[in-house]
Amino acid sequence: MDDGIHQRHQSYEKYEGVAQKIDDAIDFMRALGINADNTAQLRETKFFTSHEALLLGYEQSMTRRDSITNDWYATSGHMLWIGDRTPAILTRRMLSIFQASKIRLA
Repeated sequence: MDDGIHQRHQSYEKYEGVAQKIDDAIDFMRALGINADNTAQLRETKFFTSHEALLLGYEQSMTRRDSITNDWYATSGHMLWIGDRTPAILTRRMLSIFQASKIRLA
């Protein structure tokens, strides 16, 4: 990396330390013969999504009823939240819809 702004940033040293640890771990795995060809876990990932539930129509369209338990699930993300950016009136409306649908809110 050049001697520019990246090295002057206060997080540069921490980033370089983490990157070096990742490189060391990959080198160690390579020395043991572990690679994506012989270790399925290296070809897979678990991906989770989360977002603020701002678009009521979208959230309603992504709500599904489980065919076994008959419970309602908001399927647009793994964790949805209603936060400060959501206008208070919309928040009350969304809460009433979630409660009417018996969607569990944390």
